[in-house]
Amino acid sequence: GGSGGKPIEVKIFGKDLGVLSELSQEAARRMNEIEGLVDVEETFTFGSPELQIRFDRERMAQLGLDTSRVARLMETAVKGKVASRFRQMGEEFDIRVRLSEKDRDSFHDLSALTLTTPAGAQIRLGDVADVEVGSGPVRIFRDDQKRSVGILANRLGRDLNSVVVDIKSSLSGMSLPMGY
Repeated sequence: GGSGGKPIEVKIFGKDLGVLSELSQEAARRMNEIEGLVDVEETFTFGSPELQIRFDRERMAQLGLDTSRVARLMETAVKGKVASRFRQMGEEFDIRVRLSEKDRDSFHDLSALTLTTPAGAQIRLGDVADVEVGSGPVRIFRDDQKRSVGILANRLGRDLNSVVVDIKSSLSGMSLPMGY
């Protein structure tokens, strides 16, 4: 039996998560067309949207900026930073400084975030980094230290051997890149 209690599991190995995702989707689509296979599902799923920032380290160094300083500024802009505390009737409240909600709502607006260089110049984050929205995998599976994705399925109304023959036949038509 395979993972999750399903008796049929096909695994694809490779390095690039994007390629593994595409191959997994294609294999699942092909397996869904096979008579006698039910409950076909992929083990690879993408997670929530995440902010992906690629810094131009050379440009940042020219301007006297470092990634940790810029990362702290971005964290303050999005999450906020406790600047002070306010006391009222025995209770304390944080006073948090951060971007307004409308400015935090769009990841793309972050590329317009103003940075001040050590020399005092004002630049945009987009001048020293590419800001994109992506999604990260919820979980990365590995077998023998290699990344893998699995396609799981149950069978219904057919014997295992004939289903496996059909799976092999269907998946043999897939075009796999070198190393997959």
